[in-house]
Amino acid sequence: MRGPQTGMHYENRYMLSQTAGKAAAVAFPAGKTYFGGCYSAFGYSLYSEGRTSLAAARRLAQKVSAGIGMNYHFVRAPTTGNREQLFTAEAGMIADAADHLKVSFHLANPWIQRSKLRAMPFVSPVLTAGVAYIERETMVALAFSSDVSGDHKLMAGISQQLSANCIVRAGAAPLSAEYGFGMGVLFGRIHCDVSFLSHLRLGFCPYLSLAYDLFAK
Repeated sequence: MRGPQTGMHYENRYMLSQTAGKAAAVAFPAGKTYFGGCYSAFGYSLYSEGRTSLAAARRLAQKVSAGIGMNYHFVRAPTTGNREQLFTAEAGMIADAADHLKVSFHLANPWIQRSKLRAMPFVSPVLTAGVAYIERETMVALAFSSDVSGDHKLMAGISQQLSANCIVRAGAAPLSAEYGFGMGVLFGRIHCDVSFLSHLRLGFCPYLSLAYDLFAK
């Protein structure tokens, strides 16, 4: 990243307007440290959730980088007059384990926080570990995540760069019956990404992301 970047994201979960989500983000370098901020929202008039996030990342060594983030969550249910506010944190690390091989770890929500508006915890600790093998224009990745309730998720994916301005990818999470496909295209300073997720029982989810690089040629 040579300068500031901004982005927007929209998703329509399972083709229901009540579960649509949207987000906007900005990131910029400051010396050897990179900072970012994001706002995301989900829901509709009777129930909604939002999150404001601030993050920082830095290269710690030649082959190791790490980042931390702080999140402010709010939940609103106007019909009952209920409103909640929560703070969470997260941290991650990525390292070059060998030639063409990267490993990563991410911890989200180090402590459990319960919600009065939900029967289950609003946030609980989630640990994710991943590995990726990169060979020229091809990347194959595998990740596994688990939380304190015993909910596990295995994810696998592959991406292929077709040209300097186009990349395609596919992925699956077999334990949760989720499968996806996406394509990213670069138009000058604008990065456009379209992807689709299919759940065996819940249905279909389209995603659209746009990013603008202020210093791209």
